[in-house]
Amino acid sequence: MPTRKRRRQRAQRPPRPARADSTRAASITAPGAGGLLAERSGPPGAQPADAAITQIPEAARRAMLDGGIHAACLPVRLGDARDGSDPASWQAAMFVQVAGVEGARHRQMLRARAGRPLVIDIECDLIETEQGSVVLLLARIHTGPGEPLQARMLLTPGAGGDHLEALQLLARQPLLSWFFAADDFSIVHSQCHPMAEALRAAFVEILADSARHDALMREQGSLDPSAALDSVIRHYSLAQSPD
Repeated sequence: MPTRKRRRQRAQRPPRPARADSTRAASITAPGAGGLLAERSGPPGAQPADAAITQIPEAARRAMLDGGIHAACLPVRLGDARDGSDPASWQAAMFVQVAGVEGARHRQMLRARAGRPLVIDIECDLIETEQGSVVLLLARIHTGPGEPLQARMLLTPGAGGDHLEALQLLARQPLLSWFFAADDFSIVHSQCHPMAEALRAAFVEILADSARHDALMREQGSLDPSAALDSVIRHYSLAQSPD
């Protein structure tokens, strides 16, 4: 049975405009639920993201379509001369497709809030299985009155590649960018917010804990990130779309 390590932290920071210029191969993420750490990003200061980013990038679209999922965390090339960031640097960004009839209310509110910040609660769990570690990310996006939009993702750092790189970036990058899209993957809202030092430190701890667990599973000959991912989805009966 998977075991969960839980910690919780919360902070509030104003969002800033997001800009993404290109992407690498997509992270293979899946819906999840979490409670390990939490950060809240909130009110004023947001501006529209770079107008060049009008759709979820192809790599993220492939991950969503191939996995039947609606949210992905993956490395992207981010830069904005206005904040002095390096346009060649890679950062982990969140892409959320708000699809279907069930997402209509949230899509409408996202469009109505274009250029204005959303409050987003971020939580994360590290889940240890007999096949390896799985990191669960949960975002609650407060689009307006009523229940928030939820976006869930799973990352398997033991698989290496973009899963591991995304977590490594989350452990050191100063900003976290969000892009929200409609059924056709066209962006309806985007923003970014500073990441608190405590949040980055928590991701450092997640990486260390997952590395130790995956090393042990590797020594025992049972490390299988794909099987770990499947076991978490089965155990927690995770939904296949945002709430």
